[in-house]
Amino acid sequence: MLGVRWSPEVLEAPSDEDAALRSLASSTKVVLSTAGPYELCGTPLLRACIAEGTDYVDINGEVPWMRAVAAQYDEAAAAAGVHA
Repeated sequence: MLGVRWSPEVLEAPSDEDAALRSLASSTKVVLSTAGPYELCGTPLLRACIAEGTDYVDINGEVPWMRAVAAQYDEAAAAAGVHA
């Protein structure tokens, strides 16, 4: 890596506190979520990212959840210019 070290800041927020999730989302350009189960805690974070115009990435493999949130939030994400 050409001798360059990178230590990204790790931000945390309780998954059941909408205000904390929106604050987290508004403080960055992209959120990478690595904690599930997404069906239980992913939707509030995705909603916060859309509300704050922050791109959202996760590592889930929960196909039914992915289909449900895509159907429900794709239009809002596109309108907000968010990649989710």
